[in-house]
Amino acid sequence: EGELKDKARRELMKSDYRGFVKSLFVEPLDLLVASSLDGKIFVWGYNHEAVDVLLQLQREAALAEMASDAFKQYQSLMSREALANSATLSEEDSAVTSRVAGFTCLQVLNGHTASVPGLALVGVSSRDKDSSTYLLSAGWDQRVCLWDLQSARLVMHLTQAVPVDGAGGSGGGDGGEPVILTDLDYSEACNRFAYSCSNGTAYIRQFSDKSPSKWLLVGRMEGHKMEVTQVRWNPFSGGWVTASEDCTVRTWSCDGEGVQMVVVGSHVVSVLALDVCHGYIMAALQDLFKLYTSDLELIQVYRGHCDIIRTLLHLPEFDKYMSAGWDNTLRLWEAYHPRREQAREADELETTPADVPEGPNNTAVQKEPPTAPSAKTKDNTPEE
Repeated sequence: EGELKDKARRELMKSDYRGFVKSLFVEPLDLLVASSLDGKIFVWGYNHEAVDVLLQLQREAALAEMASDAFKQYQSLMSREALANSATLSEEDSAVTSRVAGFTCLQVLNGHTASVPGLALVGVSSRDKDSSTYLLSAGWDQRVCLWDLQSARLVMHLTQAVPVDGAGGSGGGDGGEPVILTDLDYSEACNRFAYSCSNGTAYIRQFSDKSPSKWLLVGRMEGHKMEVTQVRWNPFSGGWVTASEDCTVRTWSCDGEGVQMVVVGSHVVSVLALDVCHGYIMAALQDLFKLYTSDLELIQVYRGHCDIIRTLLHLPEFDKYMSAGWDNTLRLWEAYHPRREQAREADELETTPADVPEGPNNTAVQKEPPTAPSAKTKDNTPEE
């Protein structure tokens, strides 16, 4: 019953063309980029011209208030400094105005004809102020597009991202179904990008902003038995991480050579994310998510959601993990730290007997990975 429910929801997501599927925040440009199921990519930002107009209206309102009879009545009791401040807006008020009133949809990028589940930024960490900040997008239409976010223009695109060469890539999936692109990520370390596909393969290409002909296919990540749903670059291990509907997570080298594989459970991995401080791999399965080392050793299990988890995020500033699910809740979890866990284990050893429990065959019972403490929950369910 659970598998049928999952399948029904996935089919609903593929047929419902009204929602967003992925979003990114571009901090250097103060832009929010979100892709939708109908192939459009929306770019939100701050409209500085609109903010200037609003600030001018507020200044005019302040001056009008100063000209009123009520203001003139108390003018003689006010100091010169107070009079000057009454005619100007404070920096705090101006900041609030720009943050609240100036945020709007600046551009709509049209280059795909179907859902766009893959987004990745290129050139964000470049120290050259004159360099462009690019956006890579991958869609169900087998197109990979490169956008210049400063000018909001399509730089180039690759129309047939899945190679038809009989050497591991094909234009059609099982049963003759067309192959779709399901995710995409970029590696600054090796200047390459990878995208996962429904044919069980993920492809690696060299990046260039000169021509799509420079996007040379340099590797294939083959080994999954079903659709590859997620792909991530792990800078700590210097390799790629993929997740599939075959309930496995695999790690790969920069060139796409298989390294390790782990069966994470009996459910499809819905989300794959990284701990940005240690490179730990977070994999969401149904209503829980598991934390692995870059070598795919299970560290911890996080339970608390009542429905499928759709988003995972590491918040290093707050030393927390955040998760969001179809149970209408947001949850915060304490981030994992080896030293902190070692200290906890040491405290447990001091309070428990030294004898190790033995199993029926006189072998030590293997300790299961710990379950994380209950998360702080933000319930978004409307009140009755």
